[in-house]
Parts: sequence; C-alpha cells; structure tokens
Amino acid sequence: MRRFRRRIQAMTCADPPYPDPRTLDRIPWDRSGEALTLTIGPWRIAVQGLDPETEGGLAVRWGGFSSPGLPDRPDLQLFCVDRTAGENLGLGTWQPGEVYRLEGALVAGRPVIRSYNFCMTTEGGGDGNWKLVLGGAPEEPLERTVENAVRCLVSRLALRAGGFALHGAGVRRSGETWIYAGTSGAGKSTAVSLTAPCESLGDDFALAIPHDGRWATCAVPFDNSERAPDRPITGLLPLGAILRLFQAGAGEAVQVQAPPSVLRTASLLTTVMLPGLFVDLVDAEIENAGCFAAEGQFGHLKFHKEQSFVEQVRLFVSRERGGSEG
Repeated sequence: MRRFRRRIQAMTCADPPYPDPRTLDRIPWDRSGEALTLTIGPWRIAVQGLDPETEGGLAVRWGGFSSPGLPDRPDLQLFCVDRTAGENLGLGTWQPGEVYRLEGALVAGRPVIRSYNFCMTTEGGGDGNWKLVLGGAPEEPLERTVENAVRCLVSRLALRAGGFALHGAGVRRSGETWIYAGTSGAGKSTAVSLTAPCESLGDDFALAIPHDGRWATCAVPFDNSERAPDRPITGLLPLGAILRLFQAGAGEAVQVQAPPSVLRTASLLTTVMLPGLFVDLVDAEIENAGCFAAEGQFGHLKFHKEQSFVEQVRLFVSRERGGSEG
C-alpha cells in the first residue's frame, strides 16, 4: 500500500503545474452545442456542448449506449469547451516513446484532471457537474479525447458507489459473468476467445459495483474497436469473479486459485484503472478493492493460449461462493 501511495504522490507533484480551477471557470461553454446521453449500468451521463462532428463520432463509438439529447435527471453532467479555448492547460504535445499520461490533483480543494488534450474540473461547487476544456493535441480525434475524459468520470462514479474500475475484459457465458483482469499484454483478448461462446461486456475497461448486498458489473462502450454494439447488454449483472491473468509456462497446468489473503488487495490493486487519479478518493480506492478481495471473488488464473479453462473457472467460482456463504 505504501508503494501505491508513493506513486500517487509523484503524480500529484508532476510538472508543469496544474492550472487553478478558477481559470477553467472563466472559460464559457457553448450551450447551443449538441448533446448526448450515455447510459452505463445504473448511470446516465449527459455530455453537452459538442460540435456536430464530435457528436457523430461519439454516437458511433458508443453505439446503443448513447442517445441524442439530455436525460431528465442525469447522474453526471459534462460540459465541453472548444479545444481552441484551452491552450496551455493540458500537458502539451505527446512525445514518441513517452508513456501516455493522465494525471490528477486537488487544487484549491477541487479535483483537477488533465492529459495532453484536455483539462477538467468540477463545475458549480458539486461533484455532479464537470467542465472539460479541450486543447493541445490536434492530431488526436476529438471524440477519443472526450471518451478518455468520460472514462475517468465513470471510474469516479464507481469509486463513489463503493466499487472501482479496472483494466479488464468482461464476459457473460451461460448466465455467468466474469472479468479477466490485467494490464496491456496480460492476455485478456486471448482469455475472451478461449471462453467462447460468450458475450463481451467490453474488452478493455470493466467495472465492479456493490449492489443489493452482492457485487455486480455491466457492459461498457469503451472498446478497442472504437465501435460499441447497437444493441448492448443493459443493466447490472451479478459478478461471479475477477480473475487476474497469468500465462502458464511450458508444462504447467491450468490453475485458478485465490491468492493468500494478505496479498489479495495488493494484487487486485495492480489491475485497477487509473490508480490514484482522484486524489480525494485514494482511500476509497484501497478500501473498495479490499472489500471485494476479502469476499472471495478474486482469483489468479494461470492459463495457456491454446487450452480452455472454463470448467476450472466454474469450479473456482462455485467453491469460493460456497465458502463466502458459509
């Protein structure tokens, strides 16, 4: 946990300095712009102030998760400001070979999130309204920039609901729902293909949310194909397990095991999406992951790229469920 917190401290002291949120407050947004409603699990997110081209691009990326116009009572509103207004507020131009950066800090008591092509903060003194100022990287499609910002805010919604977002590929097979967790190169796409026939809930970004005394997940529109289905799976789904992926060596058997209790939270935190991005919610991030890990729904899956592991996963889930209920 100390290493996790040190990484957060390094991020919040990053260079260049973060802008004062009041600078963003003074930038107006286009109230006549296009609007979309994005529905993910239990949440409705209103995205406003879009130009027609960006609205059309997001409608393609988000497919059936989005609809034109605004909902009556959104859970979160994002107000977008034209990219030309936001010079020198982000990180500048991304350099080849540089790790793509998303950074967060508390400035004047307000969360500020920035990347190369945007900077955003809360609007109007509450947590339900955010202003997104775009600018700084014209080579990045604007709809991709807006989606990156929305991913951050969905992660925040999950944290405030007692859950978390993670690097994961969600699948539903025969009524059972699992998340294969791991950063890039862990084998998420391979694991999904070995689970076929199954329904994908998203191949890159996954959610774990407490609901009615159990853990749940949902389909998300954030997919590496940059095109969500027109008829996605909707609502919350019972989450059977999160499985952190490890590739087995030659001669090793497929294994699905719960890590030792003292290591579970630390292991799960390695898969959490955007760790520490919201400095005001770092404790919640650790606590929420710890709650999930303690309830026995987290395991390590060691697998081969050409060998099915579905039955082993089913046995693990059944065993862990029985232990937690006992």
